[in-house]
Amino acid sequence: MQTNRISFGLLALVMLSSCSTIRPDRPVPTAGSGEFSLQPSLLYIPLDMDIGELEKLLNSQLTGLIYEDNSLDDNGGDNLMVKAWKQDDIKISLKGNVLTYRVPLKLWIKAGWKIERFGLSLSDYREMNAAIALTFSTAITLNPDWSFTTSTSSGGYEWLSAPVVKVGPVQVPITKIADLILAANKKKISREIDKAVADNLMVKQMAEKFWNAVHEPVMVNEAYQVWLRIQPEGIFSTQLSGSAGKLHHAMGISALVEAFIGQKPPAANSRPLPKLSLGEIPREDFLINLSIDLPYTWINELAGQHLAGQVFTHEKYTIQLKEADVYPGGDKLIVHAKVAGSLKGDLYFSGKPVYDSTENSIRIRELDFDIRTRNALVKAGNWLFHSKILGMIEKNLVFPLDSHLALAQSMMQQQVREIPLSGNIFLTGTLSGIRLGEITPGLNSVRATVILTGKMSVKTL
Repeated sequence: MQTNRISFGLLALVMLSSCSTIRPDRPVPTAGSGEFSLQPSLLYIPLDMDIGELEKLLNSQLTGLIYEDNSLDDNGGDNLMVKAWKQDDIKISLKGNVLTYRVPLKLWIKAGWKIERFGLSLSDYREMNAAIALTFSTAITLNPDWSFTTSTSSGGYEWLSAPVVKVGPVQVPITKIADLILAANKKKISREIDKAVADNLMVKQMAEKFWNAVHEPVMVNEAYQVWLRIQPEGIFSTQLSGSAGKLHHAMGISALVEAFIGQKPPAANSRPLPKLSLGEIPREDFLINLSIDLPYTWINELAGQHLAGQVFTHEKYTIQLKEADVYPGGDKLIVHAKVAGSLKGDLYFSGKPVYDSTENSIRIRELDFDIRTRNALVKAGNWLFHSKILGMIEKNLVFPLDSHLALAQSMMQQQVREIPLSGNIFLTGTLSGIRLGEITPGLNSVRATVILTGKMSVKTL
């Protein structure tokens, strides 16, 4: 009888040790930082100007008499008087950032000779007409402070009709005449080109107009109450270049572009127009950072479907998951599992939410026992550390996002074709792709950034 009692006691002890109960303290729900390192976008601002417009302005500014020398005695007593009028329209061609223009002039020339000796004065002067075309080139450079620097050089001349080259015994100095007109008109032409460039290439004014227009949030989808907010950060610009009769200039505003669902977000912080960053536009992608909320009710419904009823075995031990739920633990997610079998009670795990692009889903990676659960298991059943329960739970924690991403893309796809920003300024373009960005747990939902990619530009319509 004594032996039987000892055997029964040992059996009861084994049964008790193989069916431990664990009740660790529940980790307190805490939200993550809630801060995202948003990816910036580039909004293109293409500015093209027809060279014909610059021609019209230059021709309107250079009219009538543009050079006059009314003295026979100046320039060292050259015995020349010259007047020059614009004969025909100035024509402009463009290569790179250099404007080349041809200025046709008609000339009136009085030339001859004069001798004064012994109180006697002898002279012979004749008037003649001629035509000449002057050529100039102006390089235009845009500066970081938004000003333009122009550098004009002479490209020579072409006699359209040369004057009579001889008056009596005197040879008319036609080369000198051309050089005088070139020298006198280089300054005048340069001054008028500067004015034409300043009046037509209002790059800073246009940039300020766009820069100020993009701060205020705009509604892009009334059905879903989707708002777009743009926070401009910097502005890039190429130098001017030309081809096919057009003067091209590309600018890009780097900005954080966010989409919000629900109430209108506050306006982006307004900043004065910064200096230009000159050079190549850094990249072509346009990104919309759209925040979406994945409520824990939805997450827990899936967690219950995937985990509840799962059975895990390790050697002679068996554990069954009865219930499972997920809640925030700072920047990680806490997985709570109620278990029965060789170990009863509550287990808490923590892991990092990550995006699995191959499945368009969120998974919980680097899953491990919460420190309180770990301490309790040391006493109750450290065999669980050596089991495959962590891997099996991690494998089953899958939260598919196909429907969420499809909804996000459909909400934005049609609207971005033409978004009014301010007055006649519009954001236009297309979206071509979608992916998930950063993920952070909130108290009521997991918040994730959906990044929509495409090409966008700001323009006036």
